[in-house]
Order: sequence, then structure tokens, then C-alpha cells
Amino acid sequence: MECVKEFLHNAKATNINMAKHYLELCDWNVQRAIGVFYMHCARGDIPTWKLGKLTKFTVLQWNIDGLDDECLDERIKAIIGIVKHHLPAAILLQEVIPKTYDELRKALSPYYVSLAPFCGLCPYFSAIFISTIVFTPTTKPRCEIFPNSRQGRHILVSEIKCLNQDVILITSHFESTKPYANERKEQLVTLFDVMKAFPSDSTVIFGGDTNLRDYEFDAIVSSGRFDVNLFNDVWAMLGSPERCRYSWDMRHNDNIDDFGKYKPRLRFDRLYARVVGESNSKVFKPRDMEFVGTERLRCDMFPSDHWGILTTFSI
Repeated sequence: MECVKEFLHNAKATNINMAKHYLELCDWNVQRAIGVFYMHCARGDIPTWKLGKLTKFTVLQWNIDGLDDECLDERIKAIIGIVKHHLPAAILLQEVIPKTYDELRKALSPYYVSLAPFCGLCPYFSAIFISTIVFTPTTKPRCEIFPNSRQGRHILVSEIKCLNQDVILITSHFESTKPYANERKEQLVTLFDVMKAFPSDSTVIFGGDTNLRDYEFDAIVSSGRFDVNLFNDVWAMLGSPERCRYSWDMRHNDNIDDFGKYKPRLRFDRLYARVVGESNSKVFKPRDMEFVGTERLRCDMFPSDHWGILTTFSI
């Protein structure tokens, strides 16, 4: 406990859990932990623990491409480094394999709870990591298999509390490749049904690799099977920033280099949210969005063929 006392004294803070969080992050090196803490304070990237008040949190959505074994060790190490740098409150991942899941869990387990389905239908899966400083899980995670999936795809749901407010985190990986558009659209409808089943006074946040083309999404909306007034596209809520449009961008990300002259750019990764309920005592609103994982590694690859999406929600 001497390390905790020293950290709190130098950081002029009182929150023991926050102190342990930074000390565990920095392998109990007090000076390094204090340095990281003040760096995050300067950037405004952490909750204001010093005031005892949570004012914002971040959610990271990322398909980490665990199916590609090229430079996988270096890439997963980079992903862990990015997570530790930004300290998102929730991490929603796709294309996780047992190897990468174990490495992530080992690196993040002191301060994150990890949730994965292990449904046995596919060698890869989606996973959720939750910061125990910001959120409190209230139920066991639920996994629902898409009945029409030919690729082992599923929805993973976690019910949590934040400031005594019910929050539901959902992630999924819809069917891949253009020929499976019909399956993908039906999976969007299934997602909508899952999201709207929760009480109206709860905040529902989905982040996943939808593999959706815009015209596929528009077709479902036009059919009345997805209500954009009930669940908002977070990217659109933030003014549709061009810098965060294409999360799968083969013009700038060459991890996959077999497309020839045509380099596709698509907004596969999306976040949908119902952030205001009829009787919410707390309102979580998206305030900013940025890509992460955009720097090339020493192995001459990026951490994934997808950019990660880091979204800030204010309270």
C-alpha cells in the first residue's frame, strides 16, 4: 500500500481504485504511473477522479484482424499499447482468436473485465473488455447466434451500470463479403430487435464490424425495419466527419494488397446508440470520434486492416 499512498500524495488525489489502476498499468512503478496520470490529465482523456466526478468515457470499436497471422505478435502488442495509451472504458472487438484473447486478457485483466462467448461455432469471435473503474457489470454476458449465419457470427451483449444508470453494450460482426448482403441485412434487423428490447430509460451502445454498404443499410431503413429515430448512427450524430468515414480503407491501409488497381474504401465499422431515454437521470452523449491504429509498425504493417474507432461520450 506504500506505492498507493505515494501515488495519491504526488497526484494530489484520493481515489484508491484510480491509484491502483495506474500503478497496475505501469507495473507498480510509481514515477511512471504518475507521469502517465498527468499526461492523461493534460489531454483530458480520463474521468475527473480527483473531483470524484465522472464527466466522460470512451468506447473503442475495432476489428483486430486476428485471422491474419502475418506479424500477429507485433500487431497485437501494438493494439495492447494503443489500449493502454487511451484507456477506453469499453472495448468492443471482432475477429478475436483464442491466442489474441489470452494476450489481451493477460495484459488488461488487472483493470478490465473480459467477456467472450466461446460458442464453439467458429475459430474466431467477438469480445468485450470493460473498465471496472468506470463500469460495473450487472449480469452475465449474453451471446445470441445469428440463425442465418454461414460464418459463425453472433451478437454479444453486456449489461452494466455507470453512475447508477443502466447501460447496455453490444458488439457483433455481420456476415462478410458482398455475396452475403441478404444475410447481413437480416442481421441488422436482428440487432435492432435486440437493442429495442431494453427499457427506454437505459442507454444502449452498439459498436461492431457490420460489413454494411450504405445502400444495404438504406434499404433496411426504407423498409421500416430499422428506426433511425430510435437508434442513431453515432458518426452521423457527430456531423459525419470525413476523417472518420472509412474504417476499412485500402487506399491508405495496405495490410491486404490483392485488390489490384481498385482500392475499396468502406464504412464497415459503425456505432449505433440510444443515448436518451424518456426517464434518464443521466444522459450519455457522443462528443467526438477519432481513428486509432493508423501508424505503420516496424513490420511494415498496420495493427489491423481496419482502423479502430475511439468515441468519447460526455455525461
